[in-house]
Amino acid sequence: MDGSSKCFTEAFQSRRTLVESKSSLRKVKVLKEVAVSQEDGNSRWAKLSPLEDADTDGDLNISVHLDFGTRMQPQSFSYWRSEFITRKVLEARTFGFMSDLEGLRANNLARGSSLDNTIAFNDNGSVINKEGLRFPKEPSMHKGLDALGDLRLGGVLSGRYESLRPGHSLNIMLLKKLYSSAKNFRFV
Repeated sequence: MDGSSKCFTEAFQSRRTLVESKSSLRKVKVLKEVAVSQEDGNSRWAKLSPLEDADTDGDLNISVHLDFGTRMQPQSFSYWRSEFITRKVLEARTFGFMSDLEGLRANNLARGSSLDNTIAFNDNGSVINKEGLRFPKEPSMHKGLDALGDLRLGGVLSGRYESLRPGHSLNIMLLKKLYSSAKNFRFV
């Protein structure tokens, strides 16, 4: 396992077990902008908004912005859910900072992380892994991959997702806010 979702996708596809029943898919159209934020010493936010272009109706646009100061070059990555495979998003590995590793492990987190499955950054922004990045924007691509998976827990969304420094907990907060009022969404 290399920290991406590629091996899972290939395993499902090779066994032909990646089958979705059209009747069980809950399609959801975002009607009103909803946003959430977290202040944990660093500003983080995420929002969902309706699509404005009728030609893209039924799709989800994902835009992720990362800014960790000197720890990594700021970067952004955007894609449509329908481009998931062709844009190679599933090959983007997870990432972390060496200075955070001790604290994570002390909290029983990142137990399986290694340089084989995680992009590791020094605090000066350099990549520790010998092979470097697979893609120039691999960290933001992976955060977009995480967002797609998290948002899928709420159904097949049609709308725009945008975030700064997203994470799983932030994405779940966003889904809860979306479903907190029937004015925010419509099942289609």
